Amino acid sequence: MNPIVTEAPKQARDRSLAKARAVLNEGNHRLVLIVGILTCIVATVAVAMIVSAFDVAFDFVSLMGEPMAVICMSLSQSVLCFFLVYPLYLGLFRMALGMSRGEPVDVAQLFGFYSSFRMLWRAWRIQLRILWKSFPLLLISASSYVSLFSEIELIATVVLPVLGLVEPLLLFWGLYSSSRIFPFAMLALKEPALPLREAMKRAKTATRGRAFAVCA
Repeated sequence: MNPIVTEAPKQARDRSLAKARAVLNEGNHRLVLIVGILTCIVATVAVAMIVSAFDVAFDFVSLMGEPMAVICMSLSQSVLCFFLVYPLYLGLFRMALGMSRGEPVDVAQLFGFYSSFRMLWRAWRIQLRILWKSFPLLLISASSYVSLFSEIELIATVVLPVLGLVEPLLLFWGLYSSSRIFPFAMLALKEPALPLREAMKRAKTATRGRAFAVCA
């Protein structure tokens, strides 16, 4: 019997951490990952600065009011990041998976999903499935914008109290649902020819009954 299958969750985490340390200490892996992480951060900050520049140039608060301006800027930043920046995050994840398998890696692989429209399209589809599995957590994030309209009596007296009761349930639902994100992403990135539907099916099978252990 495979000991990896039968080991306790704590043993599995300890084994994974030990393997991760060993992989990071090989060659220039640590430096490559640092450069990749910094690149993702810079790209994300650049999008935020672009959106802020448009806000300064067009003064969205005066045009549409503060609540709608905040929502518009947040949505704009999220959309730009989804299409332009998040494929970098997937490239970083795929690079880390390559390191764990002992494959040669370099910073250029960070931009692998920009090499063709077919690759970029696959990245967007992976991201959409990740967002769908994170949907309860996205609802919690979106509910924070409801407070911007607290001057409306119905929202202040009914909607906000109800959200306060529902959010803990959404949190647990989101943790359970998002537990499949990492195994799904690993399968989708490790096997480019694998259909995403099949990758999600395998992720569900692998995490069945172990969802909260995966989150931990």
